[in-house]
Order: sequence, then structure tokens, then C-alpha cells
Amino acid sequence: MPARRKRAAVTSPLKDVVITTAPHSWPSVHVVQAHRRGREIGYMEIEEIDGPLDQPLMKVAFVEVQKKGLGIGTKLYEKAAAFACARKRPLASDEARTAAAQGFWLKQARKGRAACLRGSGRAAALTPRFAEKGLWACGQYVLSCPAPRSLAALRRRAR
Repeated sequence: MPARRKRAAVTSPLKDVVITTAPHSWPSVHVVQAHRRGREIGYMEIEEIDGPLDQPLMKVAFVEVQKKGLGIGTKLYEKAAAFACARKRPLASDEARTAAAQGFWLKQARKGRAACLRGSGRAAALTPRFAEKGLWACGQYVLSCPAPRSLAALRRRAR
């Protein structure tokens, strides 16, 4: 009988990622940053706004991650949501969203973590195809408070 191979240890790319919040130089704007081994790998700006009916919100104004698909953006959103809820301002989407941001907010709505706040929104394509804009069915999403512990997709259990 052949000897069993040992499985290589799989390390999470988020294992040593540190997420921090800090005030921006502009009033009512805050920065959420992800660092790994001293290098910035993700950046988000959130802004205090008054939503419909003067509801206090914290709007995601800008998100950028170095590598997509590793969960860095989701970790930024989780930290921003906790930060916003601690200030009694639920985290809300911008009305102009990229396709990636739209996918994130649709997933949150599908999981029951976010609700549509108002009307239709516009697609902001930050690509060479900028002229190809469309409309999203929801203009602005808002996450529930208290902030969910995780905004990642739920994994299915192995049978």
C-alpha cells in the first residue's frame, strides 16, 4: 500500500491583514485601509451623509483593492459597517456603482443583510468602456445595524 501524502498547509491570504480606520483630511470623511506586512493592499473612503428623510448614513464613496477575489474588499466593507454602526449611521452604497460593487450589494440584499433604500441608480464603469453606462434596479442599498459579523458568502457544508 502506497504511503499517504501529507497535505500542504494552506494559509489564508487574509491571515496577516490588518484593517484600520482613520479620519480623512476632509471633514465627515473616514478612511478604511488594509495593510499586509506594512504594505497597503486595500483602501476605502466612507462619508457621513444625510439620506432620505434626513436619515443619518455612512456612504461608501470609494473602494480600491490591490488584488481582487481574495476577500480584501469584503474585509474593508465589514470594518466600515462596524465603524458606521458604532456611530449610529448604517453603511450605505453610493448611487453610482461599478459592476463589482453592484455584485457585492446584490449579494448582501440576497442574504437579507441589506435593503434597497431608494429608486434606480446608475452604473459607474471605471473602465475604458466608461460611455457604456446602464441603470441598476436599486439606487442605494443600506446595511442593517448592528453590522453583520461577516459579509462574506456563506459556505456550504460538506456532506
